[in-house]
Amino acid sequence: MELDGRFEKAVEEGGGKAFASWFANDAVILSNGKPAVMGHTAITEQSHWDPKAYQLTWAPEGAQMGPSNEMGFTWGHYEGRSKDKNGQPVVISGRYFTVWKKLPSGDWKVALEASADAPPTSGECCTLPKP
Repeated sequence: MELDGRFEKAVEEGGGKAFASWFANDAVILSNGKPAVMGHTAITEQSHWDPKAYQLTWAPEGAQMGPSNEMGFTWGHYEGRSKDKNGQPVVISGRYFTVWKKLPSGDWKVALEASADAPPTSGECCTLPKP
């Protein structure tokens, strides 16, 4: 949880460049409705936002360490804030799942980042349309 919090703080301050710096060379990003982004180079190429124009924040809600203490995962809720071409606020939100791995150097890096849209609000899921 502490590691995930440091990751979030770095991205809040440094934007896309800071985001990409946390990923392992062979990392993968899986985002809702988008193709997988594979490898640190591809992740860096897509992570170029300025934190003044786009703010990505998240809060870990849970974590678990694997039995070897060399891999673990965190999960929680994320929010992205920006403005559209007319200056109106745009907010996206959803759930995330991050798999962490310990490198031979002892550093921890993101091996897998997956996100999905926020679930529907209570009452919106699984109901039939009203005539």
